[in-house]
Amino acid sequence: MFEYHEFMTLAPHRDDPAWPGESALPMEDCSPVGLAHRIRDARARVAAAETEVVVLALAWADAHPELGDDGQPVSPTRVDDDALAAHFVGIDPEQSLDSPAWAGLPPVAWDAPAGLAAACGLSTAAGRGLLRDVLVLAHRLPAIWARTRAGQVPAWRARMIATEVAGAPDDVVAAIDAALAPVADRAGQITVRRLVGEVMLRLYPEQVEAASLEALDRRYVRFDKEAVGHTGVSGMDIRADYADLDDLDTTLTALAEVLDRVHPDAAHDTLAVRRARALGVLADPALAHQLLTDVETSAPARIPGRSRTVLELRISDLALLGLDPVGHCRPETTNGFVTLAERIAAWCGRPATDLTVLPVLDPDAHRASDAYQVVGRLREIVDRRDRHCLFPYCTHPATACDHDHVHPYATGGSTCTCNLIPLCRHHHRLKTHAGYHAAVVEPGVVTWTTPHGHRFVVNRTGTLPSDRPPPLGARTSCFQESGRAGGRTGSRPFAAPGHTLCQQAEPRSTQV
Repeated sequence: MFEYHEFMTLAPHRDDPAWPGESALPMEDCSPVGLAHRIRDARARVAAAETEVVVLALAWADAHPELGDDGQPVSPTRVDDDALAAHFVGIDPEQSLDSPAWAGLPPVAWDAPAGLAAACGLSTAAGRGLLRDVLVLAHRLPAIWARTRAGQVPAWRARMIATEVAGAPDDVVAAIDAALAPVADRAGQITVRRLVGEVMLRLYPEQVEAASLEALDRRYVRFDKEAVGHTGVSGMDIRADYADLDDLDTTLTALAEVLDRVHPDAAHDTLAVRRARALGVLADPALAHQLLTDVETSAPARIPGRSRTVLELRISDLALLGLDPVGHCRPETTNGFVTLAERIAAWCGRPATDLTVLPVLDPDAHRASDAYQVVGRLREIVDRRDRHCLFPYCTHPATACDHDHVHPYATGGSTCTCNLIPLCRHHHRLKTHAGYHAAVVEPGVVTWTTPHGHRFVVNRTGTLPSDRPPPLGARTSCFQESGRAGGRTGSRPFAAPGHTLCQQAEPRSTQV
């Protein structure tokens, strides 16, 4: 909704008089370990400087208020929360709002952004964005702002959160501040947007539903025939209902697989190219039907994953009373999203949808297998528990990762939920061959030690350098989820109360 302008700290060029010169750079330790520590220290200084910039930007805003006719600072604009919510989800309410992203913030002088931008080497638009973000942080996200000032949350990440909530109603912003403050130093944009969407669904379901209906009226398929270049390759822009696009995506993949088998000239094409060719096949429905039908048996060919919807049912007392409007949908290839429960019900009721309702999976349940391969419900529990690769700062989806035995299977490690973590292929290779050591703190929480001596703690919420103190007022463990037992971070594996890690189990644990 609002453009995010990232602030960058520019280093002096070698030709600049401010360049310190080679002799001024300390070169006493050029070993890989020494360089890694020096790079980390340099990044810490850059982060501290960027924090100082946002603090000074707030002082700049305070020093340049918009003045009224009486010479006094103008008070912040107070806007009805329902009107703000309507604007925030993208529909126009009856009451017109001027710059809803600035609602509730102290107005600044019209010339304030230009002066700040010039000092930072930014455009005026980027300077105005910087002012807006720091005002949102200071006046609407006090808990996150306190951690930012203390150097516990990087300035760029705090600004990203501020941009995502700018213009939202007060109760939504307050809920986001409370939920994200403990993990703001590692929350990604996808996580923030998903949380904002869920809070909006819970607090303003009527506005979200109205915006959903209006969005359906803005669906389109656009093909600009004048944009075809000399190569003869062009593009098509589609905006449609998720269920329709999911069906189209599945059918294109199925046709691409058929083309690989029946067309020799397509055998060497990539899947992406074959999917593009399949789009042309769809223009001839009879041909598409013929390709998707087994000619010998006249039976429809198997289309993997055809319109399959996986429901994660989370029962609450409000849901039992029909008062909870939020639905959780997790397609097989994504980490899921939240939307109105009525919308999910409409998707599931489509005639072409094969609906599968799975039994409830407890991500804290302990499951194990004698086999080396991680398959079935064991794999699904690990995927849903961890969500992404558990290497420091990696966000690769768990469903597309390898499932690694933290304590190697060959030396007695168990194939169980407390010894398995998702790792993308690259980070799996780093752990196996490059000296990166992992240890389980509790199921789904891992400490990493790099070959250069740096240590991190990683779980589903993100990455935390283990030498960084937890924020004031945080829970006993930065990774303690609601309903889970807490723990401590460190290099020695241990289990949460009531659970025993079986990394050294002998004989191997049996299937539960």
